[in-house]
Amino acid sequence: MTNKLFFSFALSICFSVNSLAQVNLDSIYSLNRHQLEETINQIRDEQGEDSLGRFFDAFIEYRNYHRALKKLETYRTHQGLDTLEHVDLSDCRLNVIPDFVYECTQVSSIDLSGNSIEALPEKLNTLPHLRKIKLNKNVDTIKKLKVARLKQIKEVTLKHNELKRIPRRFKRLDSLEFLDISYNDFKRIKGRIKRFKKLEGFNISGNEELGEEFRAFRKLNNLEALYASSMQWTVIPEDVYEMNSLKKLIVRENQLTSVSSKIGNLNQLTELSFYKNQLTELPVELFSLSDLRELDLFHNQLTSIPEEISNLKQMTSLYLAFNRISYLPESIGDMNLRQIYVHHNNLSSLPNSLSQMDSLYTIRFNYNQLTEFPSSLLQLKHLNFIDMSNNDIKQIPEELKLMKELEILSMDKSGNSIDDKLYADQNENVLTELYKRGVNINYGDPE
Repeated sequence: MTNKLFFSFALSICFSVNSLAQVNLDSIYSLNRHQLEETINQIRDEQGEDSLGRFFDAFIEYRNYHRALKKLETYRTHQGLDTLEHVDLSDCRLNVIPDFVYECTQVSSIDLSGNSIEALPEKLNTLPHLRKIKLNKNVDTIKKLKVARLKQIKEVTLKHNELKRIPRRFKRLDSLEFLDISYNDFKRIKGRIKRFKKLEGFNISGNEELGEEFRAFRKLNNLEALYASSMQWTVIPEDVYEMNSLKKLIVRENQLTSVSSKIGNLNQLTELSFYKNQLTELPVELFSLSDLRELDLFHNQLTSIPEEISNLKQMTSLYLAFNRISYLPESIGDMNLRQIYVHHNNLSSLPNSLSQMDSLYTIRFNYNQLTEFPSSLLQLKHLNFIDMSNNDIKQIPEELKLMKELEILSMDKSGNSIDDKLYADQNENVLTELYKRGVNINYGDPE
C-alpha cells in the first residue's frame, strides 16, 4: 500500500492522530470477520457513527482496486495467453489496452467494461479471431474514444454510458453485425445508424426517452433482431412494423395493452416476446406468422387464446404463464410444441387435443384449478417434465408408470390432495414405482 493511498484513506474517514492512524487498508483487507468487527467498533467509538460510511466507501474502493490488480497480475503471469478465447478486463481501472492482450492470438472477445478506455487502436487488427468488444460503463471516455478501422469486429456493447447519440468515431466499425446501446439516454436514433449496413442485431432497451420515430431503421435491410425492452412503450412504434427483415422481436417489460394488426407484416419472425406487458388480447394477424417458433406472453392480462393459434405449425415453445387464462382452445393440439408453460392461470382443465402432441416433452400447468390429472397427457410417451403442483388433483393415474421418458414430476402435496384416503394407496404405489425408476419426484415448486 503506497503512502499516497494510505493518506487518502486516512483523510476519507477523518482519522485524527491516534492508534487507528497506524492501520492501513492492506492490513484491514486481510482481517478475518471478528477482527474486522473489532476495527469497525473502534472506529465508531473514536470517530463517531458518521465516520463509518466514509470508512466503508474507502474500504470498498480499495477492495475493487485490489481485485483489479489481482486480475491484471493473473493475466500477466498466465502461461497460455495464446490459448485464451475470452479476456475479462472489466473494472480494472484501465485507460489503455494492456500489451499482454496482443499475445492472446486466439481471443474472440474482450470485456473492457467499467474502465476509462481512450482508444481502440489499430493494433487490435493483429488479433485475427477478435469479434466482440464490451465497452459498458466507460462513461468518462466513451464519447471521445478513438476508434481505428477494425474490419474484424462484429459486435460492440455500449451499455450504461450516458450516451445520447452513437459516438461519431464508431462509424469506422462498418463490419458490425450486432450493436448494443441499451440503458443510455438516447432520445432519437438518427441517420448515423444507417452506416452500419451489415447490422443484424440491435439492442436499444432501457432508453426510456427514445421517441417513436425509427425511420432510420428502414435503411437497415439486414436487421434480423431488435431488442426493445424496458422502454416504457404503451404502443409499438409504427416504423417497427415496417422492418420486414426482422426474425426476432423482443419487447419485454413495457406497458403495451394491445398490439397492432400490422404485426402480420413481420412475416419472417421466428421469435416474439411480449413478456411483462399489459396485453388483454392478441390480434388475429399475429397467428399468420407461419415461421414463428417461440412466443413469450408471460406476465400479461390475457383471459383466452384464439383458435387461430393452431396456424403456428412451426412453433416449438409457447409461454402463457402468469395470465388470467381460463380456457385453451382444442385447436392447440394441431401444433407441434415441445414445451408449453401455462402455469399461474385460471385453468380448470386442459384440452383433450394435447394427446396429439407427440413431440411435447415439457408441460407446466401448476398453480391452476385442475381437480383431475389431464388424461390427454398420458398418451404422450416422450414427456420428460410434468409440473402439476398447486392444483387440487387427488388421484395420480397408474398410466404414469408407463411414461418411460419421464424424468421430473413436480407435485406439491400441500397444493394438491394426493393424500386423500380414497386414493392414498394407489398414489403411493405410483410414486414408489416412479422413484425406483429414477424419476425425480419434486414436492416443491420449481421456478
